[in-house]
Amino acid sequence: MKTSAVTMLLSASLLLCGCQERLTTAQREPSFVITHQKTGRQAYDAAEVWIAQSFVSAKAVIEVRQPDNGLLIGNGSTEVEIRPAQFMAPAMVEQYRYSLKIANSDHSTVLSYEIEDRAYNTEAAVQILPGLRQASRKLAEALSGTVTAEHVQEFTPSK
Repeated sequence: MKTSAVTMLLSASLLLCGCQERLTTAQREPSFVITHQKTGRQAYDAAEVWIAQSFVSAKAVIEVRQPDNGLLIGNGSTEVEIRPAQFMAPAMVEQYRYSLKIANSDHSTVLSYEIEDRAYNTEAAVQILPGLRQASRKLAEALSGTVTAEHVQEFTPSK
């Protein structure tokens, strides 16, 4: 009896998880274009300071530094509260990883992300996106510029 109940519970969980939509590449890779009056090197330096101020440890975040090309590549993470599809299941907090790329040139910076792909819970992308937007605005402030374009495909999970 216990075995069949466990099997039914696992089957229901897999069925509910399997019904989740996967994110498209465009949904997992939002990017923001920031225009400013800085040179590529000045923008690079400002972006490096922004990373140092935005993350607990810039050394742990930055993977690639190419000041001559204006490029910074790193990895970050954020906590997301997940509400499982199964009724009566408690909410849980999970760590979601993302990579970020900051490409600086004269008068323009592109901040792009790639959110970790977890097929079983696309709801997290909806929760992560506002934080990424806020981060792009903070970088724009650090560059004394403005976000002039968002390449973001919104995602609304089906219920």
